[in-house]
Amino acid sequence: MKTINYVPSICKEPDSKWSGDIVLRLLTFDEKCEYIDQVQDMIEKFGALEPDKKNMKMARIMVQMSAPHYVSCSLKRADGLEVKSFDDMQYIEELHSVMVEVSGAMAQGFKVGNG
Repeated sequence: MKTINYVPSICKEPDSKWSGDIVLRLLTFDEKCEYIDQVQDMIEKFGALEPDKKNMKMARIMVQMSAPHYVSCSLKRADGLEVKSFDDMQYIEELHSVMVEVSGAMAQGFKVGNG
């Protein structure tokens, strides 16, 4: 199993209150092709992924597709809150954009050196 340590943009912002990374299992060739096919079908149906109600369904589906690829999560907020899993992330609204970011990165392919 090949993995990558993904550092979400929320952890890279100047004066960010979040730090850490997410370990993700990389997509196999077949999984990536299927993932891209599904994303392209959704783009044709819903349009580009933008933060509006029309595309919330698309974002939700993409996040659901990426969920099985979360191996571990090690995010920590400055106030001491620790997030250890995808399930934990679902309950923290400020991390919802991270889940969408991860699903988009999976569709585009991960850039070397992210972690």
